[in-house]
Amino acid sequence: MDGDKASLHAEMVRHGNTLATYFTMNIGAMTAGKIYRVPPAVIKAQSAKLN
Repeated sequence: MDGDKASLHAEMVRHGNTLATYFTMNIGAMTAGKIYRVPPAVIKAQSAKLN
């Protein structure tokens, strides 16, 4: 925004014929200019919702 750079994470998961893509962003980390990581437990929980 306004020329500033920020990290955005995307994850793509396939379950059978379903392909789901979801994005995460950490606004606190973005405003502080810090890199953040998405915990594997969050990715696993989101993927489980496709079952």
